[in-house]
Amino acid sequence: MINQSNSVLIVQRKKEENKIDCLLRHIRNAIAHSKIYSFPSGNIMLEDKVINGLSTARILLHKEVLLRWIDIIQNGGK
Repeated sequence: MINQSNSVLIVQRKKEENKIDCLLRHIRNAIAHSKIYSFPSGNIMLEDKVINGLSTARILLHKEVLLRWIDIIQNGGK
């Protein structure tokens, strides 16, 4: 679990992947499967689930944080 500036990350990580790959995989899956929930506070929750219905990730963060991450990735960290 990571808690920075009111963001919470709880995920299951595969042994062979690093933390960033794990985070990006869960974000991708949440978006691809329309498991994004928006709150009036500006926070969003991205949820990744496996077939049996168990959550493998719940990521709660402010939408601006996700937009900054996208910008960092698109611009190569510059």
